[in-house]
Amino acid sequence: RLYAIGDVHGRHDLLAAMHRRIETELEYAPATDWRIIHLGDYVDRGPDSKSVIDFLIEAQKRDPRNIILAGNHDIGMLDFLANAEPDGLFMNYGGVQTAQSYGVDFTRDMHWFGKAEAVAR
Repeated sequence: RLYAIGDVHGRHDLLAAMHRRIETELEYAPATDWRIIHLGDYVDRGPDSKSVIDFLIEAQKRDPRNIILAGNHDIGMLDFLANAEPDGLFMNYGGVQTAQSYGVDFTRDMHWFGKAEAVAR
């Protein structure tokens, strides 16, 4: 049995609820084999990207049948960590909310290395 979950975008509450529903289904209608395929876009927009990432790490540790793929927003976050671009995917589509879930507050009016960048206060 395959379950596919995508575009969580920082909504830990909805991801946890989906996992509870899957666990309930597997309890009442067991499958000889199953996988939960997480299709990416865990971060950005929603209020709790950090909890989403933490939840997925723990889910995969508990059971390797949790398959976790990276989406474009996840790659955008990694790209931002490697090279902070103020006008990249991460900053323009929810990076501020993602950073806040990690306790980082961004402002766009500061400068790094002589060019406008997003800077953690």
